Amino acid sequence: VVGDFDPAEAHKLIEQYFGGIPRAKDAPPVVCDATFNAGERRESVTDDKATLPALLRIYLVPEYKHQDHAALELLSTILGGGESSRMNRAIAREAKAALTVQVGLDVTGPHRGPSTFAALAIANQGVSTDSVDKLISIEIAKVVADGVTDAELAKAKNSRRAREIFGRQQALNTAESIQRANMYLGSPGAINTDIERYMKVTKDDIKRVARQYLRPDNSVVILIKPPEGPRP
Repeated sequence: VVGDFDPAEAHKLIEQYFGGIPRAKDAPPVVCDATFNAGERRESVTDDKATLPALLRIYLVPEYKHQDHAALELLSTILGGGESSRMNRAIAREAKAALTVQVGLDVTGPHRGPSTFAALAIANQGVSTDSVDKLISIEIAKVVADGVTDAELAKAKNSRRAREIFGRQQALNTAESIQRANMYLGSPGAINTDIERYMKVTKDDIKRVARQYLRPDNSVVILIKPPEGPRP
């Protein structure tokens, strides 16, 4: 509960309206034993609402509190966070192979177990998803081989810092941040210190996590196809 209120009064109201509800039994702990580097899997699905083919490449990565999470998040911004990102420049604007490319970490929210690093590309008309997949792999290989620039890393850090600051301007975002810190980092007070791990990320960290996690044998590739034949 966040906002401009008197804590004692809020506690009294919570007790009044919810205090009589008996506590439920503790839920059993959730265990996720996902295996890293288990081999590449490729699946093909048809999306009845799609008008263009698309490709989703998903890599398995550690949980939110893991020491590598910050570097992976900054890498996702560098590769596919916005129009000026590497993949959008190389694949969408220069090669004109995709309408857009998006890269994200924890796209379904933070996890207490292994999470996902995902790259989604919507192919342009006449471009195969295999061609787009190769271009995505090329951009990842460049990071593994050559890393990123000082300017790219600084820009990604500034973007992360800005989201942190602007997020505090709304009560709902603040409440969610406190809960996220408590649930995934072990303390509500971590809301004030979590940004530090992002600011400490180095170019070597970015290169290392790309090499360690963004591997073909640690991925699932989903080829998304529009329906064949004329549309109704």
